[in-house]
Amino acid sequence: MANAFLRIKCAQAKSKVVLALIINIIPLLFLNEALSGEDSDNVSIRSLSTGGERVLFWESKTKEGGRLLKNDKITPIGASRYGKFHELDPGNGKFIFEIKTENSERLDNEWFLEMVILPSETNGNIIHFNGVKVFQRANKIIASDSTIENSIQTNTLTVNESVHLLIKCHGSIISIFQNGKFIDQENSKNWNFALAKSKPKKVVIGGGWEGKVYKVSIEASVRNFEAALDRGISANGFKVLSSNLMKLKGSLVEVTALPKIKQIAPYRRAMIYNCYELDNLSRKMTGSSHIAVAHWSILDNQYVLGVPEKIGSNYELLVEPYSDNPQIKRERQFNDLSRFDLKLFYDVRMPKIDESLSD
Repeated sequence: MANAFLRIKCAQAKSKVVLALIINIIPLLFLNEALSGEDSDNVSIRSLSTGGERVLFWESKTKEGGRLLKNDKITPIGASRYGKFHELDPGNGKFIFEIKTENSERLDNEWFLEMVILPSETNGNIIHFNGVKVFQRANKIIASDSTIENSIQTNTLTVNESVHLLIKCHGSIISIFQNGKFIDQENSKNWNFALAKSKPKKVVIGGGWEGKVYKVSIEASVRNFEAALDRGISANGFKVLSSNLMKLKGSLVEVTALPKIKQIAPYRRAMIYNCYELDNLSRKMTGSSHIAVAHWSILDNQYVLGVPEKIGSNYELLVEPYSDNPQIKRERQFNDLSRFDLKLFYDVRMPKIDESLSD
């Protein structure tokens, strides 16, 4: 009996070591592939050749990740994240595109912006470039100059439905199109593009905006505008891919120690796993009495606020299956849990960071 007991304990110990390797060590094997410059978040980016009139191009994909113009760079700032299809989810942060100087200098009086977005339920800034601000107010998208005194806007948006957006500046007219249909225009000579005079090399996505960006493209002419208009008409049927979102309730029974920022270098983001004992309804939903949940603990080298850590406390969890979220598999992850047989879930709540909480 003693030998049998020892064999069981050894098997459990080996299994735990294997799980630790999967969670903590294997992501490091991809580090050289993942890093672009100083940031591991470019792991899924595929570069496109710089051709035609494109100044900037980003498009989310499913398994391959995002596509970006060659030599351009995208950097998540603050609490921004990639979605499970590598869409941009700025939330309480931003994404910064650094574009080549020669590309930014081509933006003058003729250009157009193309985006596919999922609107937010709250107000916020969507994109800022070349002296133009695009933001959401209630159920409309507004484009304005740097003074916000001149603007054009879309028709009413539909909640939980994506929208194809085009903004065109050509000659003396700046106009906006929604799902391939003309909506509004103004005389661009009245607009103050003062910020554009400096020829900024950055495009900012987000700013207190809880929507998502599936595609963004800026071209320095209107030569390809008709093709974009056709995409807008066909993209009217663009579907936001299905979500296995679950609202669960559970008691925290085991935690992973929160890592220090200096522990995760050269990564700038990290996740930890906690174990929860679920209530009866949540057990029926998941088919399990206990689950492990991956929570963000560090984003952009800042500590995430509100990570569950009080053993015995009850928590409401907003999660998706871990397997549905390939974008997090190469993030730096820590797991101190004693059980290795738990179903894995990902906490999809919008994280917040406190810049005062740092090492």
